Amino acid sequence: MFIKYNISTNKSYFIFNRKNIMADNLNFSFTEREKEVIEFMKLGYSNTQIAQKMFVSTHTIKVYVTRILEKTGSCNRIQAVYKLASNGYFKHSQQANAQYLMLH
Repeated sequence: MFIKYNISTNKSYFIFNRKNIMADNLNFSFTEREKEVIEFMKLGYSNTQIAQKMFVSTHTIKVYVTRILEKTGSCNRIQAVYKLASNGYFKHSQQANAQYLMLH
């Protein structure tokens, strides 16, 4: 990943090197609670929003997010969700997750 600066627009933005983000045959192992947090992260929820949905403290969510970032080798939650999506993580449980989120 690197930052590119566009002089004409005076803006910086992140460029992800696809080779760095994607890894072949990644075997992610998450706890059930981490899986719940990942689903909310995928939807763009903040730590506070996730904590309210899961009835836990914001600190607890920060711990879960930190573990998820470590397990995926990511620098931030966007990169973690991107890595998971790129490696097919969401394909396997999409219907079950949709049903879960509808109940909560």
